Amino acid sequence: MALKMSDTSGTSPEKTAQSMQSVETAKAVKSAETTEAATSIEAQGLTAHKESSTNACLQSRHLQSRNAALKIARCALMGAMIIGVKAALSGLPNFEMVTLLIILFAIHFGREVFWAVAVFNLCEFVYWGGGTWWVAYLYIWNLVALFAVLLRDKIGDDSLLWAAYSAVCGLFFGGLCSLVYIFIPDVNPWGYFIAGLPWDIVHGVCNFILMLALFKPLNRALQKVSKRKNKNELP
Repeated sequence: MALKMSDTSGTSPEKTAQSMQSVETAKAVKSAETTEAATSIEAQGLTAHKESSTNACLQSRHLQSRNAALKIARCALMGAMIIGVKAALSGLPNFEMVTLLIILFAIHFGREVFWAVAVFNLCEFVYWGGGTWWVAYLYIWNLVALFAVLLRDKIGDDSLLWAAYSAVCGLFFGGLCSLVYIFIPDVNPWGYFIAGLPWDIVHGVCNFILMLALFKPLNRALQKVSKRKNKNELP
């Protein structure tokens, strides 16, 4: 009886050790499986994040390219419109709508107007060739656009003030053109300005009347175009 109990007590620790070892092995296997699953989930998450970031980046680039294309097309169209109205009224001396359109484009499209002016000046050079008048165009129309951009928030939609600004542009047009002759010998810029002053007065009066008559309808039309522009483009 004692011998039998001794045998039982001798084998019990071995079974206990084996049982504990089996439990530890099971825990280790389970821990390894859990770690592997977590690693797999983390890898999937990183992959999904990378794919999402790549898609967002590609979409942003696509929209930026689209916006750039729209801006180029819009500037080219504005330049073409300026060229068109100048050609249509070319038979009437000192009667032009270039100033009117540049001011309106500056109000609604801001700095894009300078690209429109560049298109206009380039086409004028290609068609007519260079000359002192073209050199004057390079800075006169850009000055008209610059001050319109600077004044658009202060003047707003006040057609009378814009008509006054347009008249000033016409009155000083000849004076600004005469600045080119400062660099040409044997030509008196002051005499050139005085000789053309009556035409500049007519120019200023015509600009005032045109702006006062056409500002409101053209401004409303361009407001609609500007709203579409803001909807279709990224800020």
